[in-house]
Amino acid sequence: MFIIPKDVSKTIYSFYQKLKGNSELFSYLENLKMTQFYTPEKIKSLQWEKLKKLLIYSGANCLYYKKLFKKNNINIADINTYNDFLRIPLLDKKEVRENFFSIISNKFDKNQLLLNHSSGSTGQPLAFYQTKEFKLMAKAHQLRNYEWCGYEIGDKFALLWGSEIYFNSKFFFDKLENYLYNRLEFNTFCLTEDVLKRYALRLSKFSPKLISTYVSSIYLIGQIVKKYNLPQIKVGAIQTTSEVISDFQRSFIKKNFGVDIFDKYGSRETNVIAHECIKHNGLHINSENVFVEFLRDNKPVKEGEVGEVVVTNLNNYGMPLIRYRMHDLARPLSNCDCGLGLPKMSHVIGRRSDMIVTADGGFVDSYLFSYILMRFENIKAFQIVQDTLNKLRIRLIVKEKPDEGFEIEISKLINKFAGKNFRIKFEYVEQISPLSSGKYRLTISHVKTSMVKKV
Repeated sequence: MFIIPKDVSKTIYSFYQKLKGNSELFSYLENLKMTQFYTPEKIKSLQWEKLKKLLIYSGANCLYYKKLFKKNNINIADINTYNDFLRIPLLDKKEVRENFFSIISNKFDKNQLLLNHSSGSTGQPLAFYQTKEFKLMAKAHQLRNYEWCGYEIGDKFALLWGSEIYFNSKFFFDKLENYLYNRLEFNTFCLTEDVLKRYALRLSKFSPKLISTYVSSIYLIGQIVKKYNLPQIKVGAIQTTSEVISDFQRSFIKKNFGVDIFDKYGSRETNVIAHECIKHNGLHINSENVFVEFLRDNKPVKEGEVGEVVVTNLNNYGMPLIRYRMHDLARPLSNCDCGLGLPKMSHVIGRRSDMIVTADGGFVDSYLFSYILMRFENIKAFQIVQDTLNKLRIRLIVKEKPDEGFEIEISKLINKFAGKNFRIKFEYVEQISPLSSGKYRLTISHVKTSMVKKV
């Protein structure tokens, strides 16, 4: 496999971006490399300035927000604090679909905007428009986050991705770009053992500086390498995304690849929301791109408490998404001592719809299950399914048939640490199927929110 020299690849990348009219990308990146070291106070000030500008623009140029502000007696001039901002109603996918065209800014012709779609991992794909400027800013954020992993433009890069939307949009010139940029892409939509072996061998020959991947994809490749004693994959760092990474998976990946893991959190609607730094104790929020809230019953939670993630995209003026519900759960965290001034959040605990909920309105952190189950060497993979408030099914892939005390011990540990009395059923399976997007769900809850008592 011929590799383009790093400096040559970097020059080609820079030339081609300018040829496509994307020269602003590099000025955006240089600016982000400067603002990341601002003090937390200066970052808050910059963010509030961008947020206020977006609110004024949206109220004047988007029919949906104009009506929304009027209906709720909101005068943008009076929004001067975060408490004022909380008066703006939350935005869900349902509202976006029902008000699609009225959310689009009247300052843009749709031909000037780029159509995008969510992955549909929730079963509800969503279409939306984004500006070219937003896409370039989003790319700059991605490049900055890659640099946090030790990657620079021109280094060898591998992407393991399972999006039909992404791969169906690839053409000849995209593949040529990948070659010139020292970039390999692997479609993880369907991973059989033969496919995993083939990918593992290609990665071992390629030796990328960075692998960006679904958690489950790199975990499965690591298992295949171990099972068949395949050549070791030499990689500088691994960036995981799109799935909740359990302690068990993080430990396995780090041990078998011998490198640090940098987790990334984002969506197609917002691009990268937050990314792990070299301290590996949380994710730094890309505050120049998004304003992130952590809410429970539309009230901000305290530092360290779990809340629903709500995001305002600060840079997409073509179709502003203000207070957009991600339906994910995470915690706001204290500032980091890594040198970055960007605020910090925890890893995503799980989707709100997938959390194991309790009758008192609380929930059980999905990390609890990985904390317990990773102790058992016989367990290769697992998935927790909640059928009712008090019933759990634990679906397990095991190396060999467990002994009689296996299920009793796990049940006792779960109920002890959860502080609940779940009735637990065990199912032994050959495989755990992913969603149509290629993602795996660690926990699935079928409990309707109407069954849960609010507190």
